[in-house]
Amino acid sequence: MELVDRLIKAHREDLAEKLKSTWKNAIVFLCTDDSEESDIPVGASKVGGYPDLPPEIEFPVISAFKRIWLKGPSAGNCEEFPEAAMQLMAQINLSELAQSGADVENVLPKTGMLYFFNSHFGYDVFSDCDGSDPYYRLEVDKPEYANAAKVIYWDGDMSTLRRVEPPHPYFDGVMLCLSEPFAITFDSEDNYDHELLDSDDYEEICQLLDIEDDDLVPIMSDKLLGVPWTVNPREMRRDDVNLFQMRDDEGCIVSDFWAINNDDLKSGNFSAARFWVDCD
Repeated sequence: MELVDRLIKAHREDLAEKLKSTWKNAIVFLCTDDSEESDIPVGASKVGGYPDLPPEIEFPVISAFKRIWLKGPSAGNCEEFPEAAMQLMAQINLSELAQSGADVENVLPKTGMLYFFNSHFGYDVFSDCDGSDPYYRLEVDKPEYANAAKVIYWDGDMSTLRRVEPPHPYFDGVMLCLSEPFAITFDSEDNYDHELLDSDDYEEICQLLDIEDDDLVPIMSDKLLGVPWTVNPREMRRDDVNLFQMRDDEGCIVSDFWAINNDDLKSGNFSAARFWVDCD
């Protein structure tokens, strides 16, 4: 917490404590050069490419479905979407993460794999399965696969991992840049939630430290934990943790997020993480 230390040295322990209360450690991804899939060892941490899964975990897919328009210029039309594979956003070898020392608060498990998948069709495509949307209704073939994104935590015998190709094509419009994987390492980064500071304290801290206002705003980066960088007010609830943020820059979407309740995080219930997107 470099900025906190600087305030203490300036004999402003009062402001140091206020800034410290907004601090969160972020685990940022350091990507290597573009890698061929075959160059990345099975089970290594990476962004994109094909996942390395154990036999007991199926490749995540989303159900085939129909979207039937009820109102507007498309009323009466029916769009059909086939079953599709989700795309691997990132897989995190938690032993590698632990060895890096980047999880300075010891928040995440020390062993196993953490996988993040996304369909990129639409983060809320199945949110109206109860029929509450007045403009269209969905007919879903397999309701158990009616999810646009998924987080999987697995802790088992790493020697059983195998690189698995998707059983179906991705949806059109996926982040094709993720088709080519990037091997990643990890580093820690100080994040400060400047929105928690009183405006006068915020201004005084910036003046004392001779920094710009936006120097306390987390940069937009691919990261675990920390303070999310958003264009619009983030859709996180009380006691939520920013589990994972990934830059998107596809159309109006700026970042993809997975938020998780702090109690679920502590218990390792990663399947309870919620996916959302930040749009400009």
